[in-house]
Amino acid sequence: MFNGLRLNPSKSEVMWFGTRAQLRSAPQDDILISSQPVSSSNSVKVVGVTFDSQLAFSQHISQVCKEVNFHLLALRHIRRYIDTPTANMLATSIIQSRLDYCNSLFSGLSESNLCRLQRVQNRAALIVTNSRGPVSCSALLRKLHWLPIPNRIDFKIALLTFKVLLTSQQPIHLNSLLHPYSASRSLRSSELQLLSVPPTKSVIQSRAFSSYSPQLWNRLPQSIRNLAFSQPLPIANPAACMSNSVIYPNLSPFKTALKTFLFDLLPTSLVP
Repeated sequence: MFNGLRLNPSKSEVMWFGTRAQLRSAPQDDILISSQPVSSSNSVKVVGVTFDSQLAFSQHISQVCKEVNFHLLALRHIRRYIDTPTANMLATSIIQSRLDYCNSLFSGLSESNLCRLQRVQNRAALIVTNSRGPVSCSALLRKLHWLPIPNRIDFKIALLTFKVLLTSQQPIHLNSLLHPYSASRSLRSSELQLLSVPPTKSVIQSRAFSSYSPQLWNRLPQSIRNLAFSQPLPIANPAACMSNSVIYPNLSPFKTALKTFLFDLLPTSLVP
């Protein structure tokens, strides 16, 4: 191995990713890495996220729902002893943080898995607002100023796209994945600050950041997209600066405008 490191087969896993047709042709035997046999696995856990072979994240979402429901049960037990702002703070810090963790990986996820996460968020809204009987969860989410799960995913990806377009300092590894749209001839769309969408051949490819991010960005109003193409403030050492408002002068207006826009696009199929 490189740098004098040796592979520990008992702590190493290998998994094949792809479509169902591609996985049927994948080898099922152990794989030799540095003359050490490593067995294939159906799922692997990386930085707290459980990946499966088709990137459906069903196992990971099941674990998230289990953990969140545990904390929701505890919150419900103490809800009568705390006021609504305190309950909102607890739900945001403990429950919403788990729902938002690495949720940019859920772009283009199946509606069934998104509905599972949405039901958990709806339950949290019911507990925080102390609601009883039939009630519109979309109204509760708007009252708490919580974006629904699909829109929270789009919010994080759009915010990441904004940072990539505004400066080349961070995140560097995503900078080469986004390209401005350039028409073959002079068109009005050339001045709309659009991004080029690469062609894809499968659903998994369309969920990649290089494909999903330009599609999402092109759906935003032009007034929001224009905020990413203003000049950032000159900073000698951006890495040493701890304030995002200095590196990204339009970050706060962009987040406000983006959240307002996404609130008007409530996914009615997921939020009853």
